[in-house]
Amino acid sequence: MKILVVADTESKSLWDYYRPGKLDGIDLILSCGDLKAAYLEFLVTMSHAPVYYVPGNHDENN
Repeated sequence: MKILVVADTESKSLWDYYRPGKLDGIDLILSCGDLKAAYLEFLVTMSHAPVYYVPGNHDENN
């Protein structure tokens, strides 16, 4: 199983400089908080993997 773990800061290499196929083979995305919803939606769309999200200390509605 290949898991992508992301937290705190959006990665430019995964978002701004994304290239098709970069997320191939990802089975699960684990977000450890403080990321924009649009960023997570992009990762899910491009990888077709489910995302599990844990709110961070800077996320709204904690």
